[in-house]
Amino acid sequence: MANPVDIVADQRSILRNARGRGVGATTAAYFRLSGPGWMQAAMTLGAGSLASSLYLGVLGGTHLLWVSPLSLALGIVMLSAICYVTLSTDEPPLLAMNRHINPILGWVWGIAVLASNIIWILPQFALTTDVVQENLLPRIFGSSGLFGETQSRIIVSLITFTLALSAAWLCAASGRGAKLYDLLIKIVVGVIVISFLLVVVTLSIRENIVDWGAVARGFIPHIDQAMHPVQGLQDMLAGIRDTEVRNYWSQLLVGEQRNIMIAAASSAVGLNMTFQLAYSLRSRGWDREFRGLAIFDLWTGLLVPFTLVVTCVSISAASQFFTIPADSILDVDGEIVAAPDNPKLREFYSLLNRRFVAIPETQSAVEPSERILAASLIRRSAGDLANALTPLLGRTLAQLVFGIGVIGMTLSSMSLIFLISGWLVCEMFGKPLDSKLFYVGTLCGSTGLLWPLLWGKDDVKFWLAITASVAAFILLPIAYWAFFLMMNSRTVLGDAMPTGTRRWCWNTVMVVACGAVTIASLYVMTERVGVWGWVCLIAFLAVATLAKLRVSRKKVHPLSHNH
Repeated sequence: MANPVDIVADQRSILRNARGRGVGATTAAYFRLSGPGWMQAAMTLGAGSLASSLYLGVLGGTHLLWVSPLSLALGIVMLSAICYVTLSTDEPPLLAMNRHINPILGWVWGIAVLASNIIWILPQFALTTDVVQENLLPRIFGSSGLFGETQSRIIVSLITFTLALSAAWLCAASGRGAKLYDLLIKIVVGVIVISFLLVVVTLSIRENIVDWGAVARGFIPHIDQAMHPVQGLQDMLAGIRDTEVRNYWSQLLVGEQRNIMIAAASSAVGLNMTFQLAYSLRSRGWDREFRGLAIFDLWTGLLVPFTLVVTCVSISAASQFFTIPADSILDVDGEIVAAPDNPKLREFYSLLNRRFVAIPETQSAVEPSERILAASLIRRSAGDLANALTPLLGRTLAQLVFGIGVIGMTLSSMSLIFLISGWLVCEMFGKPLDSKLFYVGTLCGSTGLLWPLLWGKDDVKFWLAITASVAAFILLPIAYWAFFLMMNSRTVLGDAMPTGTRRWCWNTVMVVACGAVTIASLYVMTERVGVWGWVCLIAFLAVATLAKLRVSRKKVHPLSHNH
């Protein structure tokens, strides 16, 4: 078994030799030694990003392609700052934050990461179970399968838990295990990228239904899309003659678009990723000499595959679902043809009933154009979304490949959530990252097994990832502003703190990233939590201010331990 110290020494030697041979050799060495960026990609390419990119295409067509890459680019700015801070100091980030910035901020960051893990692990289990039941093994684990609905959920969830936890422990067990884990992560991400890329190529060449001009325009940011329905939906709204009814559906569509946009932003860079990156770097033994490699790894190992995947997924979904009614609900004239026991019909009537409640006086008049719009808004299940691969693979194989791809995403995300939980518990209790407490900490992710208690069998599991993404987004500014402060702290960075033009550039891009996330987070908090969210925010700021004043006066270090 290779000694971790020897591994770092070999990597350092490779970097030094490459830098002596020029930019080309250095770039090649960076690719060879990459790892944390791919782990970030595995975390990002999970249930949330898959669901959000699919629903971006379903609800927004190609008009919202700009949302995920822009969100991730802003996130990578802050992740780059995390790399810089982590590798410029010998102190672990949580310890440095508590000692030199604010103990309340540090502890809230840690607790928020743990809460984010608890939120994020739930849809990972739900989606894994969903694709096993609907895409991969419906005859065994489906609702009418061998074990029945409830037993199937329990069995699949336990198998999923065992596999993900084993992967996390493998990564933590040894340098060789971590190297194998990196390789598996790269393979999973690569397969996902290639699968959806081939779908888009097939749609473009064989089916000739991809409008590349519209795709290119979709990457141009339009912030007003958070306030108005995208163009294709506006065309559908124009067919509704009643002004009051049309305005109701317009407001509903804008709300759905905002949810999807926020979910996509949250899935691009989640709060738990900020902790994962910092401690995956530390677990490798990297230091200042590896800062360039770590930042390069983020932009290549994270941004490139992520952008390819979410773009291809959104294009695939847009080509088959955008402004198109769900199958077997309506005929071409907008008349209902679905069987009474069709679950999609229940959601269709639910959408119309919500409109009836909002505008009771118009219950008797439902126009065909309104029915078509409502049918196009029905949330697609795993079986429906798998059809995005049908043009390439055919229906049967599409279900298989889609199911395997989703499981690859969810298992990799779950194993990383277990890792983060283990590292976090060790850090908060002052134990080394390789202590026995790490294995106890990983079990925090076992809360994901409780997902059947929170969501019923008729819930659309892919939409649950959107709900979790929006909820977790509220906490993200905590980490962003914390590392902004650390990047500007000479106490933390010493002579490594950027100065002059470099500091001005760093602060400019960080303020843009922090500001954008904060505005969106405050909107979500207001919508979802209401006045109590503001009460908690004001209380947190007041306590954090008092703690900072106390630390500044007494120079108290409330958290100290050895690693």
